[in-house]
Amino acid sequence: MRRFAPGVVMVALASPVGAVDAGPVPGDAAAARALAATVRIVRVPREEGPPLGGDGHGVLVGPRRVVTALHVVRGTSHRQRGQKRAGAKVVVVASDGSRLKARLVGAWPALDLALLALESPLPGAVDVASPPADGRLLHADRLFGAGRVLARRAVATYGSDRPCLIVVSPGTRPGQSGSGLFDRSGRLVAIVTAGGGPRRGFAVPVAPVLAGGPRVRTGPGTALHPACHAVRHETGRDWRALERVARRWVAREPGDGLAWLALAKAVSARGRAAEAVVLFRDALRRLGDDPAVWVGLGTAHARLGRSGLARWCFLRALRRDPASARLWSNLALTYAEEGRWRDAYRAARRAAERLWASGAWADPLRDWDDLATVWRVYGVTAFETGHHAEAVAAFKQAIPLVDGRDPQDWIGLGWAALEAGDRSCPYGRTLPEDAAAFLESLGEREEAEALRRAMVERGWIRAEGKDGPEAVGAMDDGCLSSGDGS
Repeated sequence: MRRFAPGVVMVALASPVGAVDAGPVPGDAAAARALAATVRIVRVPREEGPPLGGDGHGVLVGPRRVVTALHVVRGTSHRQRGQKRAGAKVVVVASDGSRLKARLVGAWPALDLALLALESPLPGAVDVASPPADGRLLHADRLFGAGRVLARRAVATYGSDRPCLIVVSPGTRPGQSGSGLFDRSGRLVAIVTAGGGPRRGFAVPVAPVLAGGPRVRTGPGTALHPACHAVRHETGRDWRALERVARRWVAREPGDGLAWLALAKAVSARGRAAEAVVLFRDALRRLGDDPAVWVGLGTAHARLGRSGLARWCFLRALRRDPASARLWSNLALTYAEEGRWRDAYRAARRAAERLWASGAWADPLRDWDDLATVWRVYGVTAFETGHHAEAVAAFKQAIPLVDGRDPQDWIGLGWAALEAGDRSCPYGRTLPEDAAAFLESLGEREEAEALRRAMVERGWIRAEGKDGPEAVGAMDDGCLSSGDGS
């Protein structure tokens, strides 16, 4: 059995719903029950508008009751919060594809748990069990449509009197929030709340709040273990609060590497890179060769201008997590800092390939700004190495992810299309014309004029006359101003 740092309590609660059997997980019956109880949760606008994202999972704990992660229902990013104020409704998608409206009837913000009520009953509800002392749990999800059940190991439960956080390995992926961890009998033990990386994930036990019915509440939030607050603050990117909680966690359990990692992340995100380097090293001594620590350490070195050290850290992380698009993109940036554009292009292209693999680019809980950054790095490195058509494709991916609000994306798209000779006109204008128009709307008039001058020099559009532009369309076989592209 794994040895834990002092103060980290392995708990098996006595509970009216029974305790987990922590023995080996047998096969099919428990897995079938777990999968039958797993549903998808989708947030959709009440009025016409773009999709809200924030999709996740939930688990049936009664004919009309679904338990899930609270951030799945409410959304986490600035984009989702802004859209939530405009009005959104929650839809539960059952295993047979049927869609039912749901409403929030219970919420435990300190635990990131929510209880939903369905408009009509569904079969397949499961019982609730208390968290394990140690053992293997089943993890059921429907991330890409087809259901699957994997075995995961529960390695720690934080909080002795009121367990609030289970650490499981291997880790969980973004988009699996709200999915369930089940015991060998198919009873629900915990709800996944946040991905911790390829080696670990985090889940919240549901017995403390649901064993006595949906009206049962936990005590004051201050009674919870700092680890529970830390996961919630990191998910919401509240770095000031995360640093405050992580310092309490470190003081309480100085041997816990996760506490040092949480503190290092908060300090790094708040711009204190030199202090973060020291803290990441403290975490590394306690957690060993952990990709999350190497990523944080590399990012801190990069912010200090130490591109060589940053690259070395990212390469160490890639040995453990070679499928991470973000890691390959970070590696590309370190090469670009040194002017090694061919190496940067190869790393950025690998990042883009991993975004497309298995539909990962469409992961609903992945941060859209981070996604755009990966495509933007690919576009810049492709442009600098003469792969202009690839640069056009990359910037086309980045622009909608940030609603076209970043001028650099339009600058990259316009110049890449010019160099690639791309005179396609999907909306009645060539891509450089489109980019120039959007740059003007964003207040970047000088960049827009530079693009138009380049188009005039190449004969794509006519020069402006004394009283204004003589023509918006191309001179020869390009787009016509009518907008039909014929």
